[in-house]
Amino acid sequence: MRKVYDSLYYKERGDLRHKMGDNQGAIRDYSKVIKLNPNDTEIYKKRATVKKEMGNYRGATNDLNCAIVTCWFNMGKMLHEMGDKQGSIDNYSQAIKLNPNYAIAYNNRGYVRYEMGDKQGAMDDYNQAIKLNPSHAIAYYNRGYVRGKMGDNQGAIDDYTQAIKLNPNYDDAYNNRGLVRGKMVDKLGAIDDFNQAIKLNPNYVVAYYNRGYVRYEMGDKLGAIDDFNQAIKLEPNFAYAYINRGNVLYEIGDYHEAIEDFTKAIKLNPSHAIAYYNRGVTRYEMGDNQGAIEDYTQAIKLNPNEAIPYYNRGYAREEMGDYRGATEDYNQASILGIGKEL
Repeated sequence: MRKVYDSLYYKERGDLRHKMGDNQGAIRDYSKVIKLNPNDTEIYKKRATVKKEMGNYRGATNDLNCAIVTCWFNMGKMLHEMGDKQGSIDNYSQAIKLNPNYAIAYNNRGYVRYEMGDKQGAMDDYNQAIKLNPSHAIAYYNRGYVRGKMGDNQGAIDDYTQAIKLNPNYDDAYNNRGLVRGKMVDKLGAIDDFNQAIKLNPNYVVAYYNRGYVRYEMGDKLGAIDDFNQAIKLEPNFAYAYINRGNVLYEIGDYHEAIEDFTKAIKLNPSHAIAYYNRGVTRYEMGDNQGAIEDYTQAIKLNPNEAIPYYNRGYAREEMGDYRGATEDYNQASILGIGKEL
């Protein structure tokens, strides 16, 4: 908010100075506005007008060029927000063509390219943004994200680490580095990163969720439940938090609470096949074969190419004496990759 206030103050003072004939003072104020908000197209035009009045035609031309470049950049942002990704890329490309040193335009174009599935194009743009501005923490963060998606976990960690070095309060970078460390079996390092993300942002729902998941993997089931509880407290509609808390509750034998969590997840997202499957497993363990069959059936309906729900439904049907149905399920499970001898 302070930045917006300062920008408005300098802009209004610059306008007043221009009206009073203090062109040099107006230029100083407009320059401060540009430093605070380099994408303010109008301010470049104002400064160009003053420079022209002072006979500085080259400076005025440069400012007008900057205004044009900024227009392309702003149009790229707006089109992205509107969902026109290709149009967004085209406008960022035009801004870059006019100003090849526009680091943030490369960064933004990389972001849209990744969204369109062009990971290598995104990497190229982030590389260029970093080359032009080695202090661009967001570009390192974004490149780290793409590297992780491309399987380069160490490269991802290196980029997140650099982003944190440039911005020690970068909670998202700590969270994402924690995710990658977890994948690389550095569980303690992952926990440290999630702890730091939460310290920086005590309302960081996903960081609690991620820490809970790693705690579960480390065997700290009660710690995992605590984190899932906090994630749900902060975001009551977080279906995955209910699913994972339900999983832990199931493992510690609290079947009734587990079913409540899976049921809540299903209410929040009726397309969650895993929630139906997990509830089915829990119902089976409680002796409710019919309820288990119903849940496995729904899981199969939502994801017909997953073998294990067919297998488990077959097992429940076999126990209920439905041997024909069981055989059909076992056969389908076998086709999809799981077999059973009858």
